[in-house]
Amino acid sequence: MGTTEAATGTLVLFGSGSEWFWAMAQAIGVSATLLLILRQITLQGQATALSALGGVNQQWTSPAVSAARATISSAALAGTALRGSAPVTVATFFEELGLHLRKRVVDIEDVWERYSVPAEIYWNIMSPGIVELRESGDSSWYSNFEYLVVRLRRYDMNRRKRGLTALLSKIKRKPQNDPQLSNELTAENLRFCELECEICKPLPPDTDGEHGRTSNPGQVH
Repeated sequence: MGTTEAATGTLVLFGSGSEWFWAMAQAIGVSATLLLILRQITLQGQATALSALGGVNQQWTSPAVSAARATISSAALAGTALRGSAPVTVATFFEELGLHLRKRVVDIEDVWERYSVPAEIYWNIMSPGIVELRESGDSSWYSNFEYLVVRLRRYDMNRRKRGLTALLSKIKRKPQNDPQLSNELTAENLRFCELECEICKPLPPDTDGEHGRTSNPGQVH
């Protein structure tokens, strides 16, 4: 007996001449498997990012970092120099967050939602001291902190092009040659510092201890 064939019109599905059908079926099966694997990898990546961001959030609200935030904000409001371990604590937090972002451990949108304003304002406060620190030695001090701020500014600018609210546009990326806009920027920074002082408890006065002498991001200008 010859090979049994089932056909629909001129399309052979079984037997001789049906190789095209099984090749196509195999390709579809492989594609579906790859899509499932890709989705699984994506879900695992999202879970890892959320876990990492949860750890970052816990660190941000920890007693040590909260106290350092309040200490820096109080100094900014008073116009006094940053001393002790507080600037190191906050700068190190943002340095690690910037490293996470650089390594793609956390998602840029999630980081922007939670930390774009704090990163920008604390960078404004501490960057003069960081520049002095770099000039005195290693130029890579807090480079991931700077990377974080630059990435968030770019992301923020792209969002504003798509219709970001006026509030955040007042806080960041103001033309520095406009005195009125510069004054608004300063006022927003100070209002943020006032809020930080309300929700955080500052560190007790600290002299030039061990942490204060190590990679201190300098003074408030």
